[in-house]
Amino acid sequence: MSTPEEQEQEVQMKLAEWEQEYGGLDRTSRMLEQLRETHSTGVDTLMKLGAQGEQMNRLSKLTDEQEAYVSKLGKYKKFNKYMKRLTKKEKELPPKQKEIHHEVNRLKVKHEVDVKIFQKRENDVKEKRERELEEQLRKQREAGNNPFSDPLEDEEEKFSKKSLSRLWKDDDPLSKEKKNQLNYAIQNQATPIDRLNEEDIKDNIFIKNATWIKQQDAQLDEMSDILGDLKNITIATHTELKTQNIKLDEIDYKMEKGSDFSLRRKSKRQIDKEEKKKEKEEKDRMKKEQKAKESIDKRVKKELNGSPTPIPNLRK
Repeated sequence: MSTPEEQEQEVQMKLAEWEQEYGGLDRTSRMLEQLRETHSTGVDTLMKLGAQGEQMNRLSKLTDEQEAYVSKLGKYKKFNKYMKRLTKKEKELPPKQKEIHHEVNRLKVKHEVDVKIFQKRENDVKEKRERELEEQLRKQREAGNNPFSDPLEDEEEKFSKKSLSRLWKDDDPLSKEKKNQLNYAIQNQATPIDRLNEEDIKDNIFIKNATWIKQQDAQLDEMSDILGDLKNITIATHTELKTQNIKLDEIDYKMEKGSDFSLRRKSKRQIDKEEKKKEKEEKDRMKKEQKAKESIDKRVKKELNGSPTPIPNLRK
């Protein structure tokens, strides 16, 4: 009969052996540290995007003020004449290309590439299954045509010859561990090992003294919380990028409109003059169309009168 000190020493030795063989505290610690760094980077990026959004709001207010000032300056004739000369010089310069929001386009392209890769993998797996099925059918046909070949084994017989665990299908409710226990019990003519319930696990002296298991559980809980935060950070970052993309387009439009210093209100005389010009252009266009139509009609009549056989009138 061993003393309590010897039993405790034996438990500690066994725990040290199990920790060395099964414990992965170093690996989980490294994973947790990497997740913490990724989380801090994501939070920092989101904060920078928020500050950038505030700057864009201030810039939008400035463009609104510029547009309002320009609309007031447009009523001065001398200023308009000066700006017309300036715009003529600007027209000679090549237009500047608009900035592309690279981050949004990169995410869009990456999503499309990921979808294509996923579809390609699915197609490869499907083609592989079809090839295996065709090969199996070909072997069955060859075996059926050859009387000297051994008959193909049935699927259940093939499973029963390899291992007892193959008798269970993938959709069987029994777990893999339970199947292994039952297989071991059948092969050794023993009763299967029952799994411990929660009360037995709580009272187990090994689990009580295994501090590395508790540390790993705490690390896994923290990993789960960090992954949930990372998901929310990703969604918030994507939403902020889309919002800033829309704001940039609005600012670009306001800048172009605010740079046009000919925003003064047109007089009634100028409006009437432009309307008369449009009416004159419309009349000239109608005259040209009528003249072309009359020319075509004359040509068609001439061809109909000169032909020996009557041609039906296609204009009806």
